[in-house]
Amino acid sequence: MRRLADGLEAQAIVARALAAREPDLAATADPFADRLGRDLRVRVTLIAADGTVLGDTDLDGEALRTVENHAGRPEVAAALATGDGRAVRYSHTLGVDLLYVAVRVDPADPAKGVLRLAVPLDEVQRAEGAVRGPVAAAALASILLAAGLGMLASRRLVRRLDRLSRAAGAIAAGTPGARARPGAADEVGEVERSLNRMADQLDERLDLLVRERNQMRTVLEGMVEGVLLTDASGRIVLANGAFERIFDAPPPLEGLRPLEAARVPGLQEAVEAALDATEPLSREIELVRGVEERVLGASLAALHGPEGDVVGAVAVFHDVTDLKRLEQSRREFVANVSHELRTPLTAIKGYAETLRDGGLRDPETAAEFVRVIHRHAERLRALIEDLLDLAAVEQGEARIDLAPVSLREVAAQAEAVA
Repeated sequence: MRRLADGLEAQAIVARALAAREPDLAATADPFADRLGRDLRVRVTLIAADGTVLGDTDLDGEALRTVENHAGRPEVAAALATGDGRAVRYSHTLGVDLLYVAVRVDPADPAKGVLRLAVPLDEVQRAEGAVRGPVAAAALASILLAAGLGMLASRRLVRRLDRLSRAAGAIAAGTPGARARPGAADEVGEVERSLNRMADQLDERLDLLVRERNQMRTVLEGMVEGVLLTDASGRIVLANGAFERIFDAPPPLEGLRPLEAARVPGLQEAVEAALDATEPLSREIELVRGVEERVLGASLAALHGPEGDVVGAVAVFHDVTDLKRLEQSRREFVANVSHELRTPLTAIKGYAETLRDGGLRDPETAAEFVRVIHRHAERLRALIEDLLDLAAVEQGEARIDLAPVSLREVAAQAEAVA
């Protein structure tokens, strides 16, 4: 409709130019309108500034003189006011709907009247009806063609997305070498390439994690000390071979409580204490395996997460049985040496005081006392040498000199000491 109105306005401008060449347009308005209407095949009406119809393609003679004033027509009023006007309405004169386009005869002077062109809309509707079928068929064909092309394109895209989905699932499942096949340089292809880059980075990080895990496992398995790692609930997450051997705990141990794995109440109590403690703990755990008794030294500490919450505990166990036995032997030896030192010192002190208080006046008695003091001094020297030898043994510096010994002399010494 707008295109038709624009074309009609262009014809009106041409008609205005032709009207400007008329020497007396008011006198020849009706013939001019008839001639112009035939040439343009539209209805042409010339209207004076006061609304009087001066000429019309479809009206002649008495009919033209009796036609009503057109000053109130919307397109005429608009043309007089602004220079041009348009309207669509029912024409009582012709009995059909018309499209009206009106322009001033003189664009600068509304007093010279208005030139109006009109076309019946039923012709336009018939023309539209004539082309509606071909246009609809062309539109339907275009839609079907576009739908077919869209289906082909979408099916290809769906296949690519399906391959991409399967590749992503294989990568997520850890399938070695799983990759997407990069296609065209479009958005899906960029996603495929990004997925492959992500998979390469994941493989590198997984390889690094595997190497670090293997290194940690090698270090743990090479340790003499037993190592135990638990979660926040106290269940075993990791235990090395030394722990399994020390506690005679057959694998697998993951998910078990320490008491279930080793049947040692002291171990369970130590782990629970470590989980509740804010500082590292040290414990001694006694193991009884038949007639053999062993003592384990345990160092335990709670593990804390980024927010400070307890996420588990770690414990290291080492056998201190030999150390405990050595300490016991040392205590017993020190007690024995203290007793052994007390006897000769008491004897030396007593004989020395006797000699000081007058025993030197009797030469025979004095000589006997001196021999006793000398014997006890030798005994003290032997005890001191034994202590020095023991210290050397503990420091790993002792050297044993093998030599023949007279059992009679050893027995005589023991009898003399007794």
